[in-house]
Amino acid sequence: MDTIRRVFSKFVRNIVLLALILLFCPWLWMRHSAYSGIVIERGTNWHLFGGGHDNYIIVRTPKGKKIKTYFDVTNGYPPPKVGDFVVAEKYGGSYSYPHRPADKTIWETLKDAKERNGNSPSQ
Repeated sequence: MDTIRRVFSKFVRNIVLLALILLFCPWLWMRHSAYSGIVIERGTNWHLFGGGHDNYIIVRTPKGKKIKTYFDVTNGYPPPKVGDFVVAEKYGGSYSYPHRPADKTIWETLKDAKERNGNSPSQ
């Protein structure tokens, strides 16, 4: 009986820890498929523990559905603004950050410059 109680208490403890992690880390479970639409809101979620924050946007798709998605300002794309048309494509199992269709990351820009010049942009 003591073993059953110990296993049950560990199970309950793990379920509670998982629930707390999912509550305070929404980016772990808020995943969406590829989408496009107009940014209707932009903001920041501040975290109680750790002092961190997550930038988010709310996108209205052409079908009228609202999608809240998180983005990172260090992803290489300029951050989307309210009113921008954004897309997020699927790349081999993961999704790109929301960005305007014509935007390029700094790495894509350097690659294009290298191809135009035929050599490295720093030379």
